Amino acid sequence: MSHIFDLFNRMEKARVRLELTGDHLKINVMTGGDLPPELLAELKERKEEIIAFLLRKVNSKAIPVQEKREYYPLSSTQKRLYILQQLDPQATVYNVPHFISLEKDIDKGRLSGAFDQLLARHEALRTSFISLDGEPVQRIYGQVAFELELFRAAGRSGQGPERGVSSAQDWQLTIIQGFIRPIDLGRAPLLRVGLVEEANRCLLMVDMHHIITDAASMKILVKDFMAFFHGEKLPPLKLHYKDFAVWQQGPVYREMLKPQERFWLDHLSGELPVLGLPLDYARPEVQSFAGNAIGFILMGEDGQQFRDMAQSLGVTPFMLGLAIFSLLLAKLSGQEDIVIGTPIATRRHADLEPIIGMFVNTLALRHFPAGDKLLHDYMLEVKDRT
Repeated sequence: MSHIFDLFNRMEKARVRLELTGDHLKINVMTGGDLPPELLAELKERKEEIIAFLLRKVNSKAIPVQEKREYYPLSSTQKRLYILQQLDPQATVYNVPHFISLEKDIDKGRLSGAFDQLLARHEALRTSFISLDGEPVQRIYGQVAFELELFRAAGRSGQGPERGVSSAQDWQLTIIQGFIRPIDLGRAPLLRVGLVEEANRCLLMVDMHHIITDAASMKILVKDFMAFFHGEKLPPLKLHYKDFAVWQQGPVYREMLKPQERFWLDHLSGELPVLGLPLDYARPEVQSFAGNAIGFILMGEDGQQFRDMAQSLGVTPFMLGLAIFSLLLAKLSGQEDIVIGTPIATRRHADLEPIIGMFVNTLALRHFPAGDKLLHDYMLEVKDRT
């Protein structure tokens, strides 16, 4: 059997690429590529060996644990969010609220204790952000004050932190609007927890600033919270977010980015387009986040047809959706140079997977949906760029 490097060389010639997500291996055939049956059979046969090799390659670029100090640098994404929040400190657009329905007779002591353990486990929940000599930095505290805010939906005001609401019907709008409020980045924790007590249930409300969390982190928070609430013990974390932030700003990571830097400089070269949609109102001089979003899900037969179409074109459902969306924007704007932003996770190291923190970046994907292109050819372009 050939050496694994020989296998990768044959894959390169066939324009076949592998993507490792956790312990799942995905095979991608690029434009002009061909996956011979014997190569596919070898990839399947040596799957475990390939995964082990790729994991060793990823983990060989170990992220070192940082020594304790007063301040640490911010990651690139944290810097952007810090600057954006400073432009409007009273904005709540970067608040990330989460709601969990709980049983009525919830043990508030256990609830509060579980969050105490969460704060002890995850340094990001004990972090504040300030400007030091003109540079944003983060500071991690050994302990921070935590208070569970209590709300009643029935209209009876309580004492201390408990707050009354006029009627049960308007509890959701009144309480949630009051709960989601500006978060001071300079005062840890950047986490607020509230409990709404109703007649038949309780609603747990968690609000965090995006600078310390992302979608995957919210899943980690819920999972760890449930473990602590039920008295389970979790293994200690090997790394914390500050370790990632320092590593990302260091020479090893910058060297890793050089090939990507060349790609993005070429990908976004020349004059970049501004999307000119036929809007009902003129764009405001100062950016406003007032607006709404409409979401939908392709279910049943529609969803299956969408997946079948993607498979027939040799692309993923994401690629197909991206291509269709870019074509829609091209038709509405009359433009043939479209840039679309899409989020991407940056947890590429196994030790980062159980950590709460902001690990999301935004990629600017540029597309050229010229009117004289065939749909199939354009789909292949989108596939290559994605």
